[in-house]
Amino acid sequence: MKRLVSGKLIAGLAAAIVIVAGGAWLASAQGPAPNTIGGGETQTALEPAIGDFWAVQRSDGVIMRCRGCISGSRLALGNYQILFSDNIRGCVFMGTIGDFDALGVSPTGEITTVGRVSDPRGVFITTHTSAGANADGSHHIYVSCDRPAVALAC
Repeated sequence: MKRLVSGKLIAGLAAAIVIVAGGAWLASAQGPAPNTIGGGETQTALEPAIGDFWAVQRSDGVIMRCRGCISGSRLALGNYQILFSDNIRGCVFMGTIGDFDALGVSPTGEITTVGRVSDPRGVFITTHTSAGANADGSHHIYVSCDRPAVALAC
């Protein structure tokens, strides 16, 4: 009986994941929703980018060099944003801890990247110690936008 209940629970969870993932894919296939800015006026979505973008950002948020970026900032301890010139929603974001001057040895640590909720041109970055605590750290970000994302069954 335990196995039957476990099997039904796993099947139910798998179905829920497929439904949620399918809804997220449909929303992304339609493109980003318009953003409300300032006093409530609506900003229309930018066309999705095609190409590669990258940036090297210091631990204080200053962009040292980049391709296609328009600004960068440190938001809080270990929290950063980089804005690029085009809509990068649906693109691939990659980040690595790395020294900003391209010489020497980089400190150890961890990094996360995700699209910026408030702006389709942005990447939100967090940097951490190897123990998981927020910490400021210089980093390299690469964004690849080949063509509109398509869900593949693997």
